[in-house]
Amino acid sequence: NDDMTSFWNKPLAVELPSTLVRPGSNEIAVRLDTNGYHVPHACGLWQAPLGSAMEWAALRKLVVADGPAVISLAILLFSLGMLGLWIARPKEVAAGWLGAAGVIWWVRNLHYWVAAPPLPPFLFWDVTVLSLFGMMFCIYGFAAHFLGVPGRSRVLRWLMVLVVGLVLFKAVMAAFGREEAWSQLAAGLVGVALTVLLAQAAWRKPDLTRVSMLTAMVLGLAISLSDLSMFFRVESRDAWFAFYAQPYAGVLIFGVFIFVLSQRMLASLDAVETLNAGLEARVRETTAQLVASEEARQEMVVRLALDTERDRLMREIHDGVGSSLVMALARSRDRAMTQAE
Repeated sequence: NDDMTSFWNKPLAVELPSTLVRPGSNEIAVRLDTNGYHVPHACGLWQAPLGSAMEWAALRKLVVADGPAVISLAILLFSLGMLGLWIARPKEVAAGWLGAAGVIWWVRNLHYWVAAPPLPPFLFWDVTVLSLFGMMFCIYGFAAHFLGVPGRSRVLRWLMVLVVGLVLFKAVMAAFGREEAWSQLAAGLVGVALTVLLAQAAWRKPDLTRVSMLTAMVLGLAISLSDLSMFFRVESRDAWFAFYAQPYAGVLIFGVFIFVLSQRMLASLDAVETLNAGLEARVRETTAQLVASEEARQEMVVRLALDTERDRLMREIHDGVGSSLVMALARSRDRAMTQAE
C-alpha cells in the first residue's frame, strides 16, 4: 500500500522477516497497482541478502540515475551557451538548433534529477516522453542545417508534421491501453528515414566533420533502438546489468556536435584571418604605391619649379641681352651720325 512515487530514482529495499522464509525454495509475490493508461516497465526486482542487494542497488543507481543526471546537466549548460550565442548573433542558426536540442534533452532526462516528480507522476512522465519528439526535431534540424540538406525548409516542415503525427499516435495507442513503446518505435523508424536523407547530403561533400556527425547520429539511433527493444523483452529489463543507454548517447552525440561546430567556427576564423592577412598585404602594397606616387609627384613639382625658374631666367636673360643689343645699336647709330656731321 506504499506510494511508490516517494522512491523515484531510489532503490526500495524490503527485508523479509525470517519468520516468513521457509527452508528451501520460497515464492515471493509483489503487487504494483497502476491505471490502465501506463504500464510499469522501468523496474527490476532482485532477491539477495540485504547487504549485497543494497550494494548492487547503489551501483545501479550510480549508473542508471546519477550518471545520466550529471551528463544532462553538462549538456544543459553547454546548450544555454549556444542559445546565448544564437540570441547575440541570430545568423548562427546552427547554434540555435543545437541549444534547443540540448535544453529539450535535459527535459527528456529530467526524471533522473528529481527525488519525487514535481508534477503528478503520470503527467510528468508524459512530458518526458513527448519531449523525445521535440528533441528529435531539433537534432535533425541542426544536422539538416549543418549538412546543407537540399530543400531543408521543406524537409523541416514535413518533419514537424511527422512529430505532430507521432504525438497523436502516442495518444491513440495510450487510449487503447498500448505501451508508449509503439510510438517510440514509430519515432525510431522516422529517425532511420531521416538519417538516410542526411547520409545522402553528407556524402555529396564528404569531410571529417560530416562523416563524424553522420557516424554519431547512426550510433545514437542504434543505441535508442537497442533501448527500445527492452520494452519488448521483459527478461532483459529484469537483468541486474540492464539499463537504458540513451542518456549516455548524449555524450557521443553532443560531443561530436560540439566538435563539428567548433571545427566550422575554427575554419571561419581561419578564413577571417586569411582575409585579414590578404587585406593587410593589399594595404601595404597600396601604401607603398601611394608613397611612390607622392615621391614622383613631389619630384615632378620640383622639376616643374626648376623648369619654370629656368624659363624665367631665360626670359630675363633674353630680355636683358636684347635690350643691351638695342642700346648698343642705338649708340652705334648715334656715334655714326655724329661722325658724319
